[in-house]
Amino acid sequence: MYKKSLYNKKGMINNVSKFLVFICLLSIWIIVGCYSDSTNLADETELSKAIMQETGKEMKIPTFNDLDISYVYVQHHANGDPSVNLYYTPEPSDDIKPFFADQNNVTEWEEAHHAKTIVGPYDTENVLLVTLDYNGIAPAKEHTINSNGTEVTVEQDGMYIIHSFSINNVTYKLAYDTSHYFSQDNITDYTSSVINNS
Repeated sequence: MYKKSLYNKKGMINNVSKFLVFICLLSIWIIVGCYSDSTNLADETELSKAIMQETGKEMKIPTFNDLDISYVYVQHHANGDPSVNLYYTPEPSDDIKPFFADQNNVTEWEEAHHAKTIVGPYDTENVLLVTLDYNGIAPAKEHTINSNGTEVTVEQDGMYIIHSFSINNVTYKLAYDTSHYFSQDNITDYTSSVINNS
């Protein structure tokens, strides 16, 4: 009787131990999952903060479901106005471009271009460049379309189609690579997305 009771107690202890281990593992999984999501959100927040520190301007970073940011730098022009340049890729990479892996090269490039690197450049193929100019100068009107009430200038530069427009004294330029990723049919949707979220 005593042995049976002891066995039952041991079995109960083992079951309780297994249950506690399961709860601990579940808690760790939930925490790690939440932390990963928070980190992704924090990255965008940190990027906005870094750009604001460099430019003194607040900006909402254009985001796209199918594209990741691979390169961001701020350029300071002779008149004192900054521009923010964001490169997007459908194939993200964790590797920095070899030239920029050397910090001396980064420093030399930044000094030559009056620029400050914020992110990257990662070693991948970019299909979209978004430039934000804080000079309040409206783009030239060669050919225009209307997107959600905003007048958009359309230019062709080789394999790139460039959409330009101004909102709140900020000039946006979106250069789409139409050689293999974008088509003339879908780029208007991307431009409209930027306009709606600016």
